[in-house]
Amino acid sequence: MTEQPPPDDLPTLRALAGWLQERLVEVRQAVADAERAAAAEAGRPRWWVRWQRRPPGAPRRGVLHEEGCWHPGTPDLDTAALHRLLAEHGRGITPCEVCRPATKSFSRNLSHPSDAPGQ
Repeated sequence: MTEQPPPDDLPTLRALAGWLQERLVEVRQAVADAERAAAAEAGRPRWWVRWQRRPPGAPRRGVLHEEGCWHPGTPDLDTAALHRLLAEHGRGITPCEVCRPATKSFSRNLSHPSDAPGQ
């Protein structure tokens, strides 16, 4: 943008003010659209767990995958469902070695095979 002083005649100032108000309306609409898109994206399923076979009575174990991983599965867990699942199964769920879905908010609840003692 050029750093010019604003015009000093009233008609030009009013025209400029009108133009700026129109741009402000457009920017506010773009912000609202972006917020709606972000809210819709946050509620979309992005993860799934591939449960491992286990003997009867053994604790449930699974591998967490993130959308885009090439392992078989379809994302069916949104953020809230993932939080509930991690609260219930905790360290029984490990992140996939390929897609590594340990995001900041969930990494403290996930164990990783390389985290095992002695490795």
